Amino acid sequence: MDMGRSFTFTFKDPEWVNRVGLGTLISIVPILGLADLGYQVEVSRRVMRGESRPLPTWDDLGRKWVEGIALFLALLIYQLPIYVLLCGPLALFLPVLKVSDQRSAEAAVSAVLLIWLLTCGAGVLLALAESFLVPGIYLQYVRRSTFFACFDLPAIFSAIRRHTSQYFTAWLGMLCGVLIYILVVLVVGGLLGLIPCVGWVLQIPVAGAGIFWLHAVIGHLVGQLGVQCG
Repeated sequence: MDMGRSFTFTFKDPEWVNRVGLGTLISIVPILGLADLGYQVEVSRRVMRGESRPLPTWDDLGRKWVEGIALFLALLIYQLPIYVLLCGPLALFLPVLKVSDQRSAEAAVSAVLLIWLLTCGAGVLLALAESFLVPGIYLQYVRRSTFFACFDLPAIFSAIRRHTSQYFTAWLGMLCGVLIYILVVLVVGGLLGLIPCVGWVLQIPVAGAGIFWLHAVIGHLVGQLGVQCG
């Protein structure tokens, strides 16, 4: 696994300006932006085939969008328990609003807040655990191109068990990519936000370019993982 190559290969392609530019535009269009996930899948497949230029063109956009939708829905299903943990306890506030006694209401609010904090902590731990499955989820989809392949947990755990070091490197690379994306968007976006009137508009393409780059990085990491797993 060459993590550094995953972070830089995007800019080594002779046509990277056109492909990144178009990817940025697609990324910032609602709904259509999910095609970025399909683009990520194609990056992985090219890396697994050993192509020297794994940055794809944007032809066959419809297929990329369909594959992006499939991955998005699969990840959403995995994340549903996290949303329940984070948002479920908030429903407890509804009965509290009906408590007329002030002291009882304050005690009830404190109890609900404590429950919410505990479930938030559990949600964060669950999100971290779920993120560890993401490389395997992507890899199964890249290999088999079916929605249900994303839920083949025996195959995912087999990849983790048989190629632990490579899998951990891919997962760590994803986390680093997300962290870099957040930092760059915050710093560059914050500086652009200082520009009167148009600053907030300029933040949009920066975020879009960052998302495209992040998907390309993840695609390359998953492709390398696929090569290692055989």
